[in-house]
Amino acid sequence: MKEFLLAVFAAIVLASGGLPKGFSQSSRSEVSTQQIAQLVYPGVEPISAWQCPSTHLIKGHFTPQSGERCIYHVPGGAFYEKTKPEKGYVSHQDAIADGCRQSQR
Repeated sequence: MKEFLLAVFAAIVLASGGLPKGFSQSSRSEVSTQQIAQLVYPGVEPISAWQCPSTHLIKGHFTPQSGERCIYHVPGGAFYEKTKPEKGYVSHQDAIADGCRQSQR
């Protein structure tokens, strides 16, 4: 179902000319579903159990057992090194858009 919704969203975005930031009209046909997904679902997969890509250093850890969707940790934070990321984010805004709240320490 997620893939279907992404495909529909991609078709609407491309048909309306509302391209992701950084794309020119000439690259319109080259916009992938994965790039569209980044607009809808911010964050990327970690590159290892403890590390996110160098472009996405904010660690998102999903915690449904605590009743919260996700907590994100920034470099230098008290629990950053101890957190196994499930997603990496570029910015606080991306983490918040994905339903995370910032770690309290």
